[in-house]
Amino acid sequence: MDVGASNADSSIFFAINGAEKVIALEPFPESYELGKYNIKINNLENKVFLLPYALANYEGYTEFIISSDKPNVNTANPSPYIIGSGMKFEQKIKVPTISLISIIKKYNIDTIFLFKMDCEGCEYTVLRDLPADILNRIENIILEFHDYPKDLPDILRKSGFNVDYEDKPIGILKAYKNDKLIIQFS
Repeated sequence: MDVGASNADSSIFFAINGAEKVIALEPFPESYELGKYNIKINNLENKVFLLPYALANYEGYTEFIISSDKPNVNTANPSPYIIGSGMKFEQKIKVPTISLISIIKKYNIDTIFLFKMDCEGCEYTVLRDLPADILNRIENIILEFHDYPKDLPDILRKSGFNVDYEDKPIGILKAYKNDKLIIQFS
């Protein structure tokens, strides 16, 4: 699963390297359209399913703020670090939201081998609010955080994950249930 898929480059990489199915979310309309195009020209429409949603812990809509300078930081949840960086957000749009529970039900997902999150702040509320039975379906997590990892390492450890990260404002957190994060590509 690819949350914050942008132009679908990671989703395509996962699909051409052995993933049977990739569910990808990208709420920013321009990135979503580019992602659809990239999936099509790579003939991966039967493997990569790009959805125009923001991941949240509820179904509905959220306000998404847009930066024309850096479209990869468009977000519904700007971190204090991003706000403090002087980044300018000039526009707001309304985007639909979907929960992980709904995705799992809709696509009949038993196990999520890799849960990649680059959602500019949604990782905190989404992971904090996940029921244990849903979190238990996830094998590996790679996420980018924007305001220190906060309580995410503790939440994930309590759910049986090993967790690696650097304690800094922006970074990558890796969580895995085996001895180490192993992603096998063919």
